[in-house]
Amino acid sequence: MKRGVQGKAELDSARALRDSSEAHLEEAKQHLALLKAGTRAEQIEQATMAVLEAQSGVEAAQHKLDETRLTAPASGWIDSLPWFQGERVPAGAPVAVLLADGSPYARVYVPEPERINLKVGQKLEVQVDGSEAVFEGHVRWISAESVFSPYYALTENDRARLM
Repeated sequence: MKRGVQGKAELDSARALRDSSEAHLEEAKQHLALLKAGTRAEQIEQATMAVLEAQSGVEAAQHKLDETRLTAPASGWIDSLPWFQGERVPAGAPVAVLLADGSPYARVYVPEPERINLKVGQKLEVQVDGSEAVFEGHVRWISAESVFSPYYALTENDRARLM
C-alpha cells in the first residue's frame, strides 16, 4: 500500500458509520416533528379509556371490600356470635347479637315448655324483681342449644322446668 491511501475495509466502515448516522438523524427529526405536532387524538382517547378502566377496577375492588365489612346499627358490645367461621348464614338470620349502649338488656332463661311459644322479634312485658314497673321488651335472639344448667337441676324434670 502507498502512503495516504486507506484500505477498502476502512472505507466500507466509514460509509456504514455515515449511513447509520444519517438514519439516526432522520429518526431524531421524525421524533422532533411528532413532539412539535403534539399528541394524536387516538393516543388521548386510548389513555382516557385506560384511566376509565382503572377507575372501574378501583370501584369494583372498593365495592368488594365494603361487602366484607359488618357495621353495627348502634354502638355497643357484641354479646354473641351465633355462627362459626365458614358456616352459611340463612337470609335474614342475625350474624351477631349486639348489646347497644343506653338500652337495657337481659339474658333470660326460659323453661323448656315455654320456649316453643317464643319467636325472635316478639314483644313481651318484662317485670324485674324489686320494681313495680312493667317494661316493654322484645325477643332479640333464641339460642339453638341450651347453654345454662343450674347446678341444682339434678333430674330431667327439673332441667326441663328450669331451662
